[in-house]
Amino acid sequence: MRKLKFFLAVVLLGVFGLLIYENRALFGQWYAFDFNLFFYEYKAPKLMVGVYFIAVFLLGFLIAYFSGLMEKYRLRRIIRSLENELASAGDTRRDFPEKPESEPSNKASEKPAVGNSESKTSA
Repeated sequence: MRKLKFFLAVVLLGVFGLLIYENRALFGQWYAFDFNLFFYEYKAPKLMVGVYFIAVFLLGFLIAYFSGLMEKYRLRRIIRSLENELASAGDTRRDFPEKPESEPSNKASEKPAVGNSESKTSA
């Protein structure tokens, strides 16, 4: 599985590299981003289009990271409250042994094998 993940990561990086290589002219162009609202107008400095792509990618990565982080803390809080509830109710799992002392035998449910040589009669 580890080799498969490594292989897929190399293939994905290769595809991204090919995308950038094939579109060098696009990523190398200079562009000034305009943000125009009715009450406010902002004009960003001229940057290469590739810089904008990297900025948008990193912004999306950070948004996904922080939304996952909030979910992680929410689940951690739920787990902590459930552990406290379990501790207050008393942990009854310790009252039971790990394995049963003697295992019951089910000889009645055991059936002889179909191809058993003892059940065949010789002529």
